[in-house]
Amino acid sequence: MLDMILYHSEFITLCETGNLYDAADRLFISESNLMKHMRNLEDAVEHKIFQKCSNHVELTEFGTMYLAYAYKYKALDKEVSQKIAEYDSRNKSVVKIAVSRSMNCDHIVNMLSDHFADRHPEYSISPGEFSRTVNLHKTFEMGYELSFAIGSSPTDVNYHTYQWSTDRLIAILPLNHPLANRKSLSLTELSSDKFILFPEGTFLNHYCLSLCEKAGFKPMVDFTIHGTRNLVELVDAGLGVSLTTSSDALTIKKHNVAMVEIDPVPLVYLNLYHRKDVPLSKPAQCFLDFAIDIHENHSDDIPYQGPEGEVGNVYFK
Repeated sequence: MLDMILYHSEFITLCETGNLYDAADRLFISESNLMKHMRNLEDAVEHKIFQKCSNHVELTEFGTMYLAYAYKYKALDKEVSQKIAEYDSRNKSVVKIAVSRSMNCDHIVNMLSDHFADRHPEYSISPGEFSRTVNLHKTFEMGYELSFAIGSSPTDVNYHTYQWSTDRLIAILPLNHPLANRKSLSLTELSSDKFILFPEGTFLNHYCLSLCEKAGFKPMVDFTIHGTRNLVELVDAGLGVSLTTSSDALTIKKHNVAMVEIDPVPLVYLNLYHRKDVPLSKPAQCFLDFAIDIHENHSDDIPYQGPEGEVGNVYFK
């Protein structure tokens, strides 16, 4: 069976390259070995496949017909391998969780992981920490089953979501900005300003643009840059204004900028996501149930560091 899978793959490569030398080179085998495998394939199907197989490949009528099925065999083998991998993933003992570096998410996951390990020693946690430039879809493409990430809503039509906490966007202005001393402002009052945002493709970039458009203007984006610290440094230098989450306050306070509330308040949600089209593995489902139980029934028992540096149960409100 495994030999036939190999022979089909080599047969397809030979037909695509059109000659024995290039096919052998692409497959990293000798020409004589490739020729031997093709004879074995002919013996297995009990028909002559090649009129000629050397510097130029010519197929028999049967060979032309069989090539179409070789592609189908190869596709089927890929599908079977994928299904086996999905099955193994659902039943392995490791929980892969993507963690967004926002809203103190690393503290949340560390706390949950410690208590989960005590209660379920048969499972282990494999967290991956990502900046806000890595979008939700990409974390699932990378093989993570659960993802703590920020969004503009507590629900998402594309994923199962569990709302964990909320934050809000605030405006970051240079100290000499005319609105720097205000307690709050509307986004329309920034319509003539140059904006500094997170990179295109990120949630915060898309969310800030959509909020501005909803407020009636298309913002002039002068810079996009990774990381809150870099973003605030550019605002500090007077190169523009920006929007970011209030949970970044500890980082922002190290710079000479003004933090002004936005009216109406644009909420940001920290959600725990998982895919609708792929069932969770047993360990991942166990972790999800555990996390929801902690959040809903034991929020007063587990304090941890909040966004301003103090210790409290901020994310269990």
